[in-house]
Amino acid sequence: TAVDVTLVDLATGQEVPMPTDLDAFDERAHAEYNGPDLSQQAYENRELLKQTMEKHGFLRYEPEWWHFNYYDWKACPLIEYQKDVE
Repeated sequence: TAVDVTLVDLATGQEVPMPTDLDAFDERAHAEYNGPDLSQQAYENRELLKQTMEKHGFLRYEPEWWHFNYYDWKACPLIEYQKDVE
């Protein structure tokens, strides 16, 4: 019910500019960060990702621009997985 995602340019296969790399844990990773070092392109890409994910039922996790939870995630039961070890 949760995903970590970014945007990729389909023509090149390269990630587009975003505020930080995935799993960066400083203030720039926050979903609403708007510091002076945030480029206009990174801001626009972050907002496009947010709008697209919300359109499809995902909600952004504010501390991480790349992390989204499905809106109804609390209704999904926890499934514990244990790999059989022989």
